[in-house]
Amino acid sequence: MAELSGEILSIAFDLQKRLLQITHQASSLSFMIWEEIGETDATVADLDLLQGVTEQARANYTRLTKQLFEIAVSRSKSNLMTMNSLSHYCHSIERNLSDLEETIAQVKIHQKL
Repeated sequence: MAELSGEILSIAFDLQKRLLQITHQASSLSFMIWEEIGETDATVADLDLLQGVTEQARANYTRLTKQLFEIAVSRSKSNLMTMNSLSHYCHSIERNLSDLEETIAQVKIHQKL
């Protein structure tokens, strides 16, 4: 069976946690804008940005979780390609997280929240 190292599991679980936090932040901010201001010409672009953040975070979370499960149930002793793919994907998510967090911060500034 393929085995996930403690290090890669730690990285993956941390990424899952951060993706969930980003999803919550984007959804909460979107709801706050909707409740306080509504959907106006001044908010529609920001609401769309936040929806995009939520969708990207969800897609990354889903793909990461799927890869973890595929490795966990793999029958091969060592599936180096799959492990390398997971490692590269984790690094890709890490780079993307900063962009998602920056988008949320920019919407807060733009909406003066």
